[in-house]
Amino acid sequence: MVLLKLKPEAEKAPTVRALPVVEVASVEKETLKLELPSQGMVEPARETQLAAEVAGKVVWVSEKFEAGGQFTKGEPMIRLEKADYESALAQAKATKAEAELMLATEEAQAEKAYRDWQRLGRGGKPTDLTLRKPQIASAKARIEAAKANVEKAQRDLVRTEIKADYDSRLEKISVELGSFLTPGAPVANVYAVAPFEIRLPLSLDEFALVGDNPKAVLKTQAGGQTFEWNGNVVRQEGVIDRASRSVYLVAEVSPRPSDIAIMQPGLFVQAAVEGRTIRDAVRVPLKAFYGEDRLVLVGPDNRLKFRTVNVLRRQGDEAIVTAGLDQGERICLTPIEAVIEGMEVKIREVEEPEEAESPVEAPGVPS
Repeated sequence: MVLLKLKPEAEKAPTVRALPVVEVASVEKETLKLELPSQGMVEPARETQLAAEVAGKVVWVSEKFEAGGQFTKGEPMIRLEKADYESALAQAKATKAEAELMLATEEAQAEKAYRDWQRLGRGGKPTDLTLRKPQIASAKARIEAAKANVEKAQRDLVRTEIKADYDSRLEKISVELGSFLTPGAPVANVYAVAPFEIRLPLSLDEFALVGDNPKAVLKTQAGGQTFEWNGNVVRQEGVIDRASRSVYLVAEVSPRPSDIAIMQPGLFVQAAVEGRTIRDAVRVPLKAFYGEDRLVLVGPDNRLKFRTVNVLRRQGDEAIVTAGLDQGERICLTPIEAVIEGMEVKIREVEEPEEAESPVEAPGVPS
């Protein structure tokens, strides 16, 4: 009895619930300008395979007629032997002069025949043959044919000199001094030095977000430097690629003179295409999502609730939400394995960085 009466009693402690500690982020709506990532290869906007239009031996080539040589519009590249074409032009001019003489002769004879007809006093109307009209028509036709032959001979003579049709650079040459060319024989491959084009693939979802008259920022790295150019999207190719289900936009860019050595056909560039402006958008970290479009919000009473939102797109480690969230609401960022609607949680407080204390000097000790 004594032992029972004198036994110690255990202290009773209040029961403490262990609440999950979570990190939250407040909803902040903003206006976002979308940037749609892409990449592509620099290609010339214009590329031509030059070919000979007339036959002849190459008797002169420009000193710049090598791969990489640059020509301005109208600058001669090569010349063919032209003696035969000068002779053909002279012969065509002589034939034209003979045709003109024949026409003048026939017209004079026609006038004389008409006077003879009147002098003889025959009645009725003279026939076309009497007035030599068929002969005059034939002489006029010969003149037109002769004129055409002169023009052709002149064109052939001009074509013995092959010139640049636009400011261009040689990519590949196919002839050299002394070569004999036939009509249609390849001479060189050339491309326009500016502007350049870049085909930029976008998925169908991204293509739907492209803005009006979009621009494109192009970047590449070389020699430890980052080069950047601003281009304009000039068109879209109008076909969905069957293999990748992508739409190709074509951006046009003119490099600065200082970047000509870098901006060359074949250069690979990263691109950011200007997208639409999205109002009242919310950027949400991807780690906050449960599934494709569900978030967990923390209410004013620190209890959890599910919310289905509209995700416009995902980029990097965040998603852009355009509907389903109100300004100031709190999004739970901490993953919870067994999350239950209405579960109470504890908000993790963000600790403010402590200010560094100023050093205290000892009395009488100089600093």
